[in-house]
Amino acid sequence: MNAHYTDAALVRAIWSSLESAGFDQAAGGRVLEPGCGAGTFIGFAPDHVDQAVGVELDPTTARVTSLLYPDAQVRAESFVDTRLPEGSWDLVIGNVPFGDVKPHDSRYNRDRFSLHNYFIHKSLHLVRPGGVVAVLTSRWTLDAANPAARETFAQLADLVTALRLPGTTHREAAGTDVVTDLLVFRRRVDGEEPLQLVPAWQDLQPLPPHLARPGIEEEEVLLNSLFTQSPHRALGHLTSRMGRFGPEVAVTPPLLRDGERLADRVATELGKSLSFDLSRYNELRPLFSPAPTRTPSPTAPTGGQRVSSPRRDSAGVPEAGLELPDRVIVAEGHLSSDGHGGWHHIRDGVPEPFAVPKTQQRELEMLLGLRDTVVCLLEAEATTPLPGELGGRPAGERAGGPGGEQVMAGLRERLNTQYEAYVARYGPINRVSTRNTGRIDAKTGEPILAQVRPKQGGFGADPHSPAVFALEHYDSATGKARKADIFTERVVAPRVIRTHADSPADAVALCLDTYGELRTAEIARLLDVDEAQAEEELEAFAFLDPDTVNHTASGWHVGWMPRAEFLSGNVRARLTRLEARIADVEATGTSTPGVDDEPARQTVLRRLNNARTALMEVVPEDLGPTEIVAQLGVPWVPTETVEQFVREVLEDRTAEVEHPGGSVWTVRGNRHSVASTNTWGTSRACAIDIVQACLEQRQIRVNDETPEGRRIPNETETFAAQEKAEALQERFATWLWEDPERCERLVRSYNDALNSIVLRTYEAPGEKYYPGMARSLRLRPHQHAAVARMVAQPSVLLAHEVGAGKTYTAITGCMELRRLGMARKPAVVVPNHMLEFSAPVKGSARSARGLSNRAPSPEGSPDGSNGDGSLAHARRPAALSIGVRLAERAGDRSSFIRGRAAKRLRRA
Repeated sequence: MNAHYTDAALVRAIWSSLESAGFDQAAGGRVLEPGCGAGTFIGFAPDHVDQAVGVELDPTTARVTSLLYPDAQVRAESFVDTRLPEGSWDLVIGNVPFGDVKPHDSRYNRDRFSLHNYFIHKSLHLVRPGGVVAVLTSRWTLDAANPAARETFAQLADLVTALRLPGTTHREAAGTDVVTDLLVFRRRVDGEEPLQLVPAWQDLQPLPPHLARPGIEEEEVLLNSLFTQSPHRALGHLTSRMGRFGPEVAVTPPLLRDGERLADRVATELGKSLSFDLSRYNELRPLFSPAPTRTPSPTAPTGGQRVSSPRRDSAGVPEAGLELPDRVIVAEGHLSSDGHGGWHHIRDGVPEPFAVPKTQQRELEMLLGLRDTVVCLLEAEATTPLPGELGGRPAGERAGGPGGEQVMAGLRERLNTQYEAYVARYGPINRVSTRNTGRIDAKTGEPILAQVRPKQGGFGADPHSPAVFALEHYDSATGKARKADIFTERVVAPRVIRTHADSPADAVALCLDTYGELRTAEIARLLDVDEAQAEEELEAFAFLDPDTVNHTASGWHVGWMPRAEFLSGNVRARLTRLEARIADVEATGTSTPGVDDEPARQTVLRRLNNARTALMEVVPEDLGPTEIVAQLGVPWVPTETVEQFVREVLEDRTAEVEHPGGSVWTVRGNRHSVASTNTWGTSRACAIDIVQACLEQRQIRVNDETPEGRRIPNETETFAAQEKAEALQERFATWLWEDPERCERLVRSYNDALNSIVLRTYEAPGEKYYPGMARSLRLRPHQHAAVARMVAQPSVLLAHEVGAGKTYTAITGCMELRRLGMARKPAVVVPNHMLEFSAPVKGSARSARGLSNRAPSPEGSPDGSNGDGSLAHARRPAALSIGVRLAERAGDRSSFIRGRAAKRLRRA
């Protein structure tokens, strides 16, 4: 992917031409720059631009741009993630990134366009009818052999002009040589016919020979017909050159005067050509249609204090407004009422009308009141310290505000009143009814009933509805519900930042809990000692990581690894690296004149030797030849050894064995010798074919062909060939160990490859508390161990049986991954009939903010389990999936290999 910054001279020329063509106050002042980089286009925007939004993927660049242009809104995100209302921008301008990647966007990139074409396509949807998209893009937008992107653009907009820039235009500003095009599109207003001001721009033609570079005139170079018919649209000399993959289009720069910059010269030519093309389009159709009058929505976020709309209590008295957190107001899908019978929900960051049936409006109003109250109560609990943890301030008092305990008590009382009023009128929030599906249970003969949830005015689409559904414990069998703990007691406690540890073990636990790794400076801070003493204390709980030991002019730098992690995994490989590092440290002397770092070196050596001693104690004992079952095709036997076996057993010096990789093998040799067709093979299946089948773990079959061309198994010949294969396998398992030197080499190879894994143990205190977890929830030891394993390993299978608490384990693990920064967006993926999973999420992690795609009428009773007791976790895209099994085997690896080989042999 390439994202190059644009020279300021080019930006000024583009803005000047657009202003001359009619981009003024009447045309609107809403400008979007996707891929804004340093914000050059935003910086040169006209004064009448009142709203400028830039989108930049790189967070550092986005931060710099926001500081340079504080009046603009700069979003540090991928343009794929940018959610903006369609048809709301007057102008989209910028230099789009380009590359041979296809962003995944189910809404704007269903046709799998490349990056630059995706930016243009999405921009054409975001700009309003009568607005303009002016972008610098790769020449492959117009020169691509596949015209799909150009045809899609033509369905939405007119191509006003296309100008091709010399390849070296961006060298000074971006440090790259690339041919780019300036494309200007105008999105058509409904009812307008396509205007073919630039003909044939969707097709390709070969470059005329007289324009080609001397010496390659006969080579065919395809480019957009627009430039072959109008070469003057290239702001230089249109020609060809030899590229990395053959002849390609090139644009050589025009001649420059003494001291003239190429970018300035191109900008001058660009301004002239662009102004001419824009004015010519204006003669036929206005380039910029007048901007529509925009009236702000009554529920649109306006900044400052954000207060929910007033509602009425059960007696019809208006309730006092609640100050909601900003993230609640702007959350995608947030439902709100204007107090006058109008309903809105947030879509693409702006409120839009939301249709609610009149019969459901009152219920929705009461549900939104419950939502606002519970959200404010959870926020108050999460920001109010517990009594005794206030650092000398009176209990229940928060700096700069009223007593926190009094605020929570008032909100809790309000929540009880609202809930009881709702239940008295409608029944439990999670109530369900049953309907006949029309199907009959084959076992019982009774009709199959489905559970149906009430519509509730579409409240399930609100992103904070799970917090309301978690307010009660509902029993679908009896139809009764009881209140959750939040009605009577505090369920969220703010995380208390510990500034001191009572012991080294406590300091290690706190450091791992906070950062997920050991940091010497943090251990020293918690113990109130210097780093040297902190390292002394760490020796009882961790070992030096050999991969981090480094000696520089400033001294020795080391990193630490927890004992459980260090003594697990591939311990043989770690021991090899450790011994190599010890040898390096022993050979290292004082490198800085006048500095004696010998004591530090000896300390590092001592700690490394301690680590080696501990590691050698856990290395699995070597297995001998009698404990190893060897078969043809096992990965730890090299190809050369297999070839030697075939040559000796078949008495064929010409035999060759090749193994390109995986399960692909090739065996060549004499297929007609006595050993091949009689001793170790049959007349229908020679030994060469049998050996190759054994190596590839394939089933051996011998077929006969009928006169009609059908192939049928020959049981007699197949059984005979399988007997020969079994004899070859037995001979191979004996032959491997007959030569002492080969035996020693293969035993070492087997143990290094397959007998070197030590499983890690996970232990956690039974009373461990996770930040954000409901105070009433207590996890069991096996759940703590599962959470620790999710944090420590990239993939985990939690094959717990039904009822073991996989739901709470998954929720806690996701929250820990997010808190430690190991996963940006954890996701819990469940089948459709388990979409009520979001209620337990709110019940366990009260401070979690979740997105739930709720089905309107799910069939079946959600029980929070997948039926088979399995739960799998994979941290590739940071996702947690119930019912997905990952391949991970625990226990003795050698027995696993033997069992798998035995299965394959039986199949053969």
